[in-house]
Amino acid sequence: MYLSRHNIVVDMTLDQPALISLLRHWVRRFLLNEGGVRGLSFSSLKGKAYGIRWHYLVNFDFDLLESWSNHRVFMRGVKRLRHHPKRKLPVSWALLLLIITGLDLSVPRQLVIAAALILGWFFGSTRISELLSFRLCSLILFDANDQALSFDDPLLVSRAVELELKFGRTKSDQDGEGAVRSHYATGEILCCIKACAAMISARFQSGGNVSPHSLLFNFFDCSTESVREKTLSREVVARTLKAGAAQAGIPEARVSCHSLRSGGATAMLRCSQSYEDTRCFFRWRSDVARVYLRSVRGAMRNVSCLMAAGSGMDSVILAGN
Repeated sequence: MYLSRHNIVVDMTLDQPALISLLRHWVRRFLLNEGGVRGLSFSSLKGKAYGIRWHYLVNFDFDLLESWSNHRVFMRGVKRLRHHPKRKLPVSWALLLLIITGLDLSVPRQLVIAAALILGWFFGSTRISELLSFRLCSLILFDANDQALSFDDPLLVSRAVELELKFGRTKSDQDGEGAVRSHYATGEILCCIKACAAMISARFQSGGNVSPHSLLFNFFDCSTESVREKTLSREVVARTLKAGAAQAGIPEARVSCHSLRSGGATAMLRCSQSYEDTRCFFRWRSDVARVYLRSVRGAMRNVSCLMAAGSGMDSVILAGN
């Protein structure tokens, strides 16, 4: 059996007690990595542990965690250490703008990073792995006449006015229906349509792989880093976000890849979109969306003026309820 997440090969010919002991060891290592390195909450770690348990029950007919007293002790220790973790902060419009303007978009590698950050912020991928798994065929660019554009169009950047993104099955889409979301071009620096069109156009012109099923965020330059990594990774995204946070005076530990989703959803809500519209666009099926949506500085400016002026309160009696 091959555990791809940590490049571990397990010999399934071992006798069952030895095999279970080995698997339990790697489950513990995996959970420590998820909590200590990625900073996931206790509830997330618990869900992953029981997801692993269910996998082995269904596929191998043995309960990996049954009667494992050490596992319960281990999970109590994790809960004690991570019972009150600080929530991650959203990537605000200002922070994203700071990061993007700090990148040199004439460098192909940094153009790919910028396009991924902007797309992740506007469309709010449920997790960074979803964002990084998009293929070229996941994305369609349209012109002003609602016609799909070919990626080899030399005027792709100037002609693209709409972007349609196709999502596959996610953890909140148990029925596997997928979803389609779109955004429109603007004249702003943070325009996801122009950023993606510029990346794809540069990739085509440089002779990079533009087959429909190639990864959307492949690196296509010949720099040492890009030749070694080939495609955008979680580590590169996190490092870029944390560097921007540090520049803005924000603790690096409070920003992660998932901060893009929270920041984009908060920005949409503050653009006078309703809570329900925001929840639907970002594909939340429950009110867990309220955990991600934050109050932002400046959002109450107009509200403060209206409240102070007694707007709409002319007919309300002094002690009315």
